[in-house]
Amino acid sequence: MLNAVGDIIHASCSCPAGSGPSCTCKPTAALCYALEEVFVLPEDLPSCTDKLEAWNKPRQIKLAAVPVFDIEFT
Repeated sequence: MLNAVGDIIHASCSCPAGSGPSCTCKPTAALCYALEEVFVLPEDLPSCTDKLEAWNKPRQIKLAAVPVFDIEFT
């Protein structure tokens, strides 16, 4: 549960360490860090829609194609 400013005032989880108002479990801590990363962004950080399309650009080929029989597996 959060207050009006966004501070956590109560948390609980179904694991043994997460019971009670002072929830001290890893899943709750991970959730808090994830929420902070999503909602507390620096102003100078561009959003994903500020960039040009990058998903349809071909990759740069770094290795030449060779037959599978020529590859040495160790």
